[in-house]
Amino acid sequence: MGPYNIEGETTEIRLLRSIVELCGRILMAPTSEQRESLRGTAYALRAELLKLVEAIPIPDETDVARTRGEFEPRPMMIRGSS
Repeated sequence: MGPYNIEGETTEIRLLRSIVELCGRILMAPTSEQRESLRGTAYALRAELLKLVEAIPIPDETDVARTRGEFEPRPMMIRGSS
């Protein structure tokens, strides 16, 4: 699975699902100690999710040109005869 696979579940999607599930568990946990433990896990997963999201590359114009095959022409190098 590549980084841009829309149909598969990426690590980011799985982390987000886990955070949502933990939030539901927090609401149902019977003791404050259990809620606090679940909250700590949710905070840690959220921090990891943010790191992953921030690491997703955003294509710049060079990437666009490379993808489209629109390379800037390079000046021809003329070598002198020796």
